[in-house]
Amino acid sequence: MQEKDLTFRNQKIGCLPIIDLVLEKMGLKSKLTRALSNEAYAEAIVILLKNILMNREAIYAVKEWAIIYGLELSDGTGVSDDRIGRALERLFQADRATLQAEIVLGVVKKFDLKMDQIHSDTTSIKMSGHYADQDKLGVQLKRGHSKDHRPDLKQLVYNLCVSRDGAIPIHFKCYDGNRSDDSIQLETWNSLRVLLQRPDFIYVADSKLCVEATMRKIDSEHGLFVTIVPRTRKETDDFANSLEHGEVRWEKCLRRKSSRHRLEFDSFEVANGFYQLRESFKVY
Repeated sequence: MQEKDLTFRNQKIGCLPIIDLVLEKMGLKSKLTRALSNEAYAEAIVILLKNILMNREAIYAVKEWAIIYGLELSDGTGVSDDRIGRALERLFQADRATLQAEIVLGVVKKFDLKMDQIHSDTTSIKMSGHYADQDKLGVQLKRGHSKDHRPDLKQLVYNLCVSRDGAIPIHFKCYDGNRSDDSIQLETWNSLRVLLQRPDFIYVADSKLCVEATMRKIDSEHGLFVTIVPRTRKETDDFANSLEHGEVRWEKCLRRKSSRHRLEFDSFEVANGFYQLRESFKVY
């Protein structure tokens, strides 16, 4: 005789089935287990990730949140803030750059992610309060060029690259608060070269890329780039003087309907002649 279970259980699931499906396709748990050499720590990181995606609780509150959603470790125990803290410490000590590249390459292949165009930018995050005894191996909170317009506060800088196909994050790195954008460009290019597994993509950036060492390095690796020449360079003064004396002749290179005014056209012209930087790179 079949026993009837008439007990009702209220189980909250939210968007967990969708998140679980994506994480399973990514193989995230297995990759974390290899990187951390500990399955329980990997499971704790996965639970923390789910919390960040769904609720963003403080670490001490993740345990109660996990109980509501029926999340626990494979040994049947619940996740605690102590376990999460130890897992994060192990993750900090791991080779995170290799782990990130492995995860991204797996996602690109598994989800057939198009990598024909990638968008990158940096930003600063300001920090309030007193931070004593910072770990010398970690990112240092320092004063730098604040994009939050708070030079009185310490900050950290981070760089994020996303694919045009779905705006999927494919590269991320934090830097000390006093790192400038021009010192990050070459490192970002190197990271993209590893992910794309080729150097001949066109790297488009603002004037922070126009640094001799950066341009020469990319060129020596058979890379391609487009950048803006900053006003601080002598080449711009020379061109401005030629322009002032009427020595520059212009040639139309493009005419198209204006994207802002339906009945108008935008015309683009380029200066005739051969212009180059002191590093011999051509200037338009």
